[in-house]
Amino acid sequence: MKPLSALQYLQPLANSSWFAYLTILLLELKRVWRMWDYLDLTFGDTSSYYQDAYSWFSQGMNDIAWSPLYTAYFGTFLHVFSDATAVTVAHRLVIVFTSTGLFLAVARRLLPPGIAWLMSCWWVLCPNNFDADYEVHMFAVLPVLAAAALVLYWQSPWGRGASLGMLVLSTVLVRNETIVAIPVLLVVYGLWEVKHRTALKQCLWGYVTPLVLVLALVGFFYLRSYDKFPMVENELLAKDTVNICQVYAISYQQRHPQDPFSQLSPWTQCDGLMKRQFGQPYPSLFQAIAANPGAMAEHFLWNSSLTLNGLQIALFGATSGKIGPGFSAVQPQTWVVVPTLGVGMVLIAGVMVGLREGKFWWREYLQGRILGWAVLGSCAAITLLIMIPVERPRPEYLYNLTLFLTMLTGMSLHVLGSHVRPLQRGAALMPVVIALVILFTPNYYAPGERPLADLYHTFLPYQSAFANPQTYFLSRSFPSELCSYLGHGHNQSCNGVDYYYDQNSDDVLYGGANAKVPIPELLERLQVTLAYFDFPIWSQLSRDPRGQEFLDHLDKYGWSVVLSQEIPNNHWVLLGKS
Repeated sequence: MKPLSALQYLQPLANSSWFAYLTILLLELKRVWRMWDYLDLTFGDTSSYYQDAYSWFSQGMNDIAWSPLYTAYFGTFLHVFSDATAVTVAHRLVIVFTSTGLFLAVARRLLPPGIAWLMSCWWVLCPNNFDADYEVHMFAVLPVLAAAALVLYWQSPWGRGASLGMLVLSTVLVRNETIVAIPVLLVVYGLWEVKHRTALKQCLWGYVTPLVLVLALVGFFYLRSYDKFPMVENELLAKDTVNICQVYAISYQQRHPQDPFSQLSPWTQCDGLMKRQFGQPYPSLFQAIAANPGAMAEHFLWNSSLTLNGLQIALFGATSGKIGPGFSAVQPQTWVVVPTLGVGMVLIAGVMVGLREGKFWWREYLQGRILGWAVLGSCAAITLLIMIPVERPRPEYLYNLTLFLTMLTGMSLHVLGSHVRPLQRGAALMPVVIALVILFTPNYYAPGERPLADLYHTFLPYQSAFANPQTYFLSRSFPSELCSYLGHGHNQSCNGVDYYYDQNSDDVLYGGANAKVPIPELLERLQVTLAYFDFPIWSQLSRDPRGQEFLDHLDKYGWSVVLSQEIPNNHWVLLGKS
């Protein structure tokens, strides 16, 4: 009797919502502990979004074509922090904890409490959900989770209308691809209202009011946008065509590594390949399909073939495949085969048993939760139909699909566990399991190099030079990112000049015919007014007569030293044009 009494004592705690939320957030905190000390300043897209975030902070302006809801959220943190590293980490942490809380909220409606916590634990432990390359992709999952939570917790026309409005908001102000889910849910919600004979007046109020509020918010962002129609239409088209150019070039490089076009940068030199394949340098998706359907079919099939690799990284943090599903190389990890097979078998067995006992599970469990599943399923379809074949199965693009698969795995465990009586009785032991997981979960972040953050803080005292749109900044590392983070927003930042022509070629001072051209002349050609020569460049210049001539007579050529460091094996200099 004593063990039973202990189980009875633990059962209320295992089912308690406050205990679940408290412990899952504690687990998240332990997982991301010291992120603020060890995570580098985010490179790439986030630095560009930071410009719009700064414009929102300083002027209340945004760019309607580039996720304005996200940049407004990002810019809000500048009211609290002035340092770009603090702003970037803080806004990432809030996204991480919010998504975890929403995930658990949705899971507790779709699944039993213990399994809901386990699935949330899985979400927390996976690095892709907190250590993604770009925060905007993590932010994009919040409206989807919010839409599912609204329809599950607010079971009325108002809740369903608010859920639909949330996805409309996401479509316009965060991620345009969400539009695919909206007509599907309109049909599902419509059938639901007809089946339950909801009064027309209730439907009109419940659906139209949230939509009007969403359109008002969209109108507000549009009025505060730099670009308006017809310019915003051109910008949206350019956004689409450049994206198609880049993702096709990346896929092509993996399929045809020996082709001369595969030696060029897919980011800045994809137009030549596109012109050869499709007759124009920047076709839209539909123009590319019409011009060369075979080439696009090959592109779609190749991306789709990498789906398992992407899902493994998204769900387990590593892949057993040899080809990277994203934009970087991967190291195959054979151990991933074990959890992949395990989850696969649970899903297959759970779905088969669930279908066999369909009437029972529909009546006892799914009927009242089906709209939540519809939201997650329709958003997962976006990933399957658009993101994977057109873009790539990059883990950051798979959030909607991994949400659905994680919940479906939890449902499969519930179906299978209902046939194993010891598991049912052992559910009361979840508080013990939770305590052990929190105790033994390792911190993800550890001391390491932070090259972009270090450069940012080094140049921060000279921010005024970087916040000048007439400044052209040359650097071997992060030229565009430093201009964005040190600038003052839209059209108020310097122009980054990459020291390399592209990722595979020689540098601008010594590449090809440039090896014999005087350094001042090369800098003049590039319109450079601010140049950062780190140790490798400085060493090369100091050994070369051209470089020595330039460095020894800076005044003669109109240059001066802005900042320098003379440490053995780490000598660098920041030069400014007078």
